[in-house]
Amino acid sequence: MKNRINIEPIHYIKKRANIIRIAICDDEQSARNTLRSILSNYSRTHSLDFEISDFSCSEDLLCTIPNYEIVFLDYKMREIDGLTAAKELRQKNSRVKIIFVTGFPDFVNEAFEVKTFRFFKKPITAKKIHEALDDYLKIYGNNSPLVFEKKQSVTINIEDIEYIEARNKKCCIHIQNEEFYCSASMSKIFSLMPKKCFFKVNNAYVVNFNNICKYNGNSIFFISGNSAPLSRKYRDSFKKAYLGFARDIAR
Repeated sequence: MKNRINIEPIHYIKKRANIIRIAICDDEQSARNTLRSILSNYSRTHSLDFEISDFSCSEDLLCTIPNYEIVFLDYKMREIDGLTAAKELRQKNSRVKIIFVTGFPDFVNEAFEVKTFRFFKKPITAKKIHEALDDYLKIYGNNSPLVFEKKQSVTINIEDIEYIEARNKKCCIHIQNEEFYCSASMSKIFSLMPKKCFFKVNNAYVVNFNNICKYNGNSIFFISGNSAPLSRKYRDSFKKAYLGFARDIAR
């Protein structure tokens, strides 16, 4: 049974300014400096707000409080190696995107056990890092939180949304164990979603590709076990869009 949360009537909906928190963990100072410079240049040229932290060892990284969106990790470090650190990071924050930048490429297969976003061999180049960031932004870059405000403020992380359901002129936002009912229309909420991840699959349903585990001719199933109907009208366009999304992730 989902927990029902009423967030209506809505005074206004806004998307909070999105700061992308990035961590660099490498025991080589020169490697950290090079990567920080590449990231800083990218943020300036793309008008993005990067909050960059760097660490010389995994222990210090794992002791920090912030939930990073992206973590650049070396493999060979003292005490706790990069792969072990990645596994612990994944347990603490399932949404973190891990990018390995290392001089030890032989563990590439093990690295993908922790759902590595990208894997680069040193020496790194600005071109490769820029391509990885381009891919990240294309898939996740518009996932700044939605904030619903009137007497109280409710914040919903876009990445957590499984699907949005129209309810007459209102809508219901479905998250794994919660339903948020609001007075905004589905089309209004859909207009705030990143179109690379969210897709209309029925006159009354919009789904988030990030949380889909499988689908058949009539239904879409999410990692949580929840499901949404897939109408015949949208079936072919959904398959094309979802496969394109999957190819981008697998690059």
